[in-house]
Amino acid sequence: MKPRILVFFSVSMILLVLTALVLYVMSNPEKFRFGPVLWAETLSTKPETYMVLTDPDPYVVEALSNPGSLVFVGYWDNTNIDELIEIHRYRTNNVEYSQAYYTITMGSLDPVYGSFFWILIFSWIGLGVSFVVTYVHGRAFQKRPDAARN
Repeated sequence: MKPRILVFFSVSMILLVLTALVLYVMSNPEKFRFGPVLWAETLSTKPETYMVLTDPDPYVVEALSNPGSLVFVGYWDNTNIDELIEIHRYRTNNVEYSQAYYTITMGSLDPVYGSFFWILIFSWIGLGVSFVVTYVHGRAFQKRPDAARN
């Protein structure tokens, strides 16, 4: 196998493994603890505006059960707390649950995996372009009359 082909094959295999790894990590946000998060803080006094939670989803219950701790939701479709806050007429994130008052905050922990994914995409493009350039250059070199003597 020619050295150039071996280099392209080796780089391709490394990029293939890294791409598969990044895609696996990006498709499992709860397992790798990134993406949408909730956290709750206990309020010492009754807030002026709040909404009563009667049947919260498991992620909200976990956040309320562990004030101050991050609860990784995975995808916003897994919880409806953002919709409840949006449609509530007071537009507040203060809630009453089990006769206690909390404030629920929503956020997102975005890892560098997304950036790494784009780096891999451009690496694949670069590998393809360099392969085409090397192939075209090699073909042009073989067609020159003086190339046969070397």
